[in-house]
Amino acid sequence: MSQSTRNEARLEGLPDDQTLNSDPRINIAKDGKNEGAIEEHKQDEEFWYEDGNIVLVVGDVKFRVFRGILADHSPVFREMFSLPQPPVEATCPCPVIHLIDSPKEMRHILRVCFPKTGTYRYLPQDPTYDEISSLVRLGHKYQMSQLVDSSIDYLRKYYPSDFDAWNELGRSRHPPNFRRADAIGVVNLARLIGCMDLLLPALLVCCTSRIDVFGGAPGAKDEQLAPDDIRLCYHARTKLSSAAVTALLRICHPIVADTCTRGPSCHIALVGLLCEQHNHIDGVCSSYSLSSFAPLYKDFRAKLCRSCYAMLEKRDMLERREVWKKLPELLGVAVEGWSTS
Repeated sequence: MSQSTRNEARLEGLPDDQTLNSDPRINIAKDGKNEGAIEEHKQDEEFWYEDGNIVLVVGDVKFRVFRGILADHSPVFREMFSLPQPPVEATCPCPVIHLIDSPKEMRHILRVCFPKTGTYRYLPQDPTYDEISSLVRLGHKYQMSQLVDSSIDYLRKYYPSDFDAWNELGRSRHPPNFRRADAIGVVNLARLIGCMDLLLPALLVCCTSRIDVFGGAPGAKDEQLAPDDIRLCYHARTKLSSAAVTALLRICHPIVADTCTRGPSCHIALVGLLCEQHNHIDGVCSSYSLSSFAPLYKDFRAKLCRSCYAMLEKRDMLERREVWKKLPELLGVAVEGWSTS
């Protein structure tokens, strides 16, 4: 495909002076001798159909697949395939397109377009972070909206914008095949597609799970937070610690329940509970993730009447819900409608 041909390409909804090549979402290799002949690239073992009618060269790997199916999934591919095609190379009986992507990421995309099992439509069962990241990044790049939406819906199950859903997760606040540090990558994905309701809980995990936000998440992608998000986490940790201490003190406030059946006995127990909390402040400040404070007061169950213990549980829920409503302020991220979610 010649450079002049590429420069004629337009995507729907792009300004007249923006082409497939100039769109920051689309990065297509330019023709040139440095691309190498098609025979120099490794044939992919998983996606090489002998009757395929398009070859995608990605890195040092070539995939032979079907252009019509790719076009059905992606308007970007559809636009590329609508352009006049270059002469067929002597060593390959169908057109060749060079893409600047990772072969591994492209393979994840092709598994969606050309599924070889009937177990899933867009996502594998319990995907890894690398799989989700590839699907979101390339799905966004190639405008595969259903794929991106399915991936984000999966992430929202573990990084929800609803407090009750968050509370039900307990301490397992990441997908089964994710590491906790992959929250850094989820922040980056949320930033990429502008999904603010996903960004906030992912940032909360980064702030409260002893994740090294400065060093990043080592792994296949070596995800790093952007400097602005590192700054947000740095300031938010202090604010969250303050909110946690305030919530804990309000929960342990030594006023008995209206329906208390033990009177002075419960009051003395609540005073003792409040005084004991200085032993837990460091832990609360370093890892507060809006989880229940019950581990800090459960040993007082026998010292309190049923009404007063139920009062502690109610206060616990109410205080954590109030902190949740204030998360946009605490984390420095505006999310429309958050307080009512």
